[in-house]
Amino acid sequence: MALLPLQDLIIKKPKPLLTLELLDAFQNHPEETVETYIFTENIQHHFEQILDAVARGQGQGFWVQAEYGSGKTHFLATIAALLADTSKTLWDKADSPQIRQFRQRMQNMRLLPVVLSLRGEASGDVRSERSLMDVLLEKGFEPALAHAGIANQIQLTPAQELLNWYDTQASPIIQRDLDEFISRKTNKSLKQLREREGAEAAVEWMPEYFAKSGVKPDLNIGVKDRLASIYRQLTAKNGPSYSGILVIIDEYEGWSNIRNLVPEARAQDEDLLETLGYLLPKDLGLAVHTIVASQSAIPAKLQGGQEGDRYIRLGLLAGAGDREYDIIASRRIRQLDKEKRPELDDYYRYYREAFDFAKGLSAKEFDDTFPFQPRCFEIVRRITSRDLPGPRSGIMVLYETLHNDALLQRNTLIRAADLMTSAHLRNDCFSQLVYKQNYQAYQRASDDMQALGLDAEDAALAEAILATLYL
Repeated sequence: MALLPLQDLIIKKPKPLLTLELLDAFQNHPEETVETYIFTENIQHHFEQILDAVARGQGQGFWVQAEYGSGKTHFLATIAALLADTSKTLWDKADSPQIRQFRQRMQNMRLLPVVLSLRGEASGDVRSERSLMDVLLEKGFEPALAHAGIANQIQLTPAQELLNWYDTQASPIIQRDLDEFISRKTNKSLKQLREREGAEAAVEWMPEYFAKSGVKPDLNIGVKDRLASIYRQLTAKNGPSYSGILVIIDEYEGWSNIRNLVPEARAQDEDLLETLGYLLPKDLGLAVHTIVASQSAIPAKLQGGQEGDRYIRLGLLAGAGDREYDIIASRRIRQLDKEKRPELDDYYRYYREAFDFAKGLSAKEFDDTFPFQPRCFEIVRRITSRDLPGPRSGIMVLYETLHNDALLQRNTLIRAADLMTSAHLRNDCFSQLVYKQNYQAYQRASDDMQALGLDAEDAALAEAILATLYL
């Protein structure tokens, strides 16, 4: 049978954006973020777990674990976009009927998305007193409230709550007495401190006043009480009236690698995550939904594997032997031309009858990797898993190979040797120390073949064999 050239059967996609900035993708480009996300069977199951918990109003902690460059940030940005906006316009962008059907259950949900990345937030000084709670309030809640236009309605910090107590609960006598006390200590009025130096400076002398006067304001100081107070303010019927909070924390491993050097700091951070993912939902029944993404495994204190446990692990590209990587990588760079279904089936029948590697493939599995031979994905993943950002780098190799016009004019699947047409593979991947010496040996062998005087056809075959053996 006469097979059509590859270029007639596929639609090349634009160069994929391989590095997303979480907040930008979620807030500024939600439709593109959702539309370009690829729902494999495994990923779809992860989304269903999260969406079902949210739809039932039952808070839960989820731990997204995956290697660097495997799509954690895109996963987080997509789930954040869908949960923050339940409009049909956005949800119709999701390339999964099973995911889209959840919208009916989500329509009455209104979550405040608190989304942050911990990249660069850890202090190089392991003695730093800046805790994960501090970062959550400063980089998560404060921007979220500002974006929602309700920053002035919520008291986030103990200092803000203390000033709210002063404004709304302290008697005129206590207010006057406290004002005079602070004025004697600072030569400034409480009002001046608030306006010029902020809440923290304004309340600095209040503890001393309380100790001397015996006044004991009822405040939420502990982490659990503080977060519960924020939740109740957000969900108050006479306030913003949210139905819950969505907390998403990316890049936890980089933060924890530094904080873990101090046992007290590590315990403090794990206590906060336990509070978010377990204590608030299970002890207090609050609809707090927490998703943490990290390259590292769940800390022992937070481990769980099913509903009701502290954190449920969700693995991305979890198994080296599964086809999830192949599906994601191929769909990021091309789509099959649906109008050419008969011609695509011709390829499948031909390769299944003629080549051993295709005999065990179903038509769907063949489509998943077309126009590549399946071995290409195994090779790319193995090469880019060492000292490189794994799947992200691998997608670039496959993208560049697919955009080689000479390869697409052929009517044969792209082979392992064809991967060497990728400049990223040759110049970036093989320049890494782990590959450099062997790649130089391959180049010398390739140069030596030029001296053999082979005709063009034999030279091309010899070069392909050498490249295949090297890869």
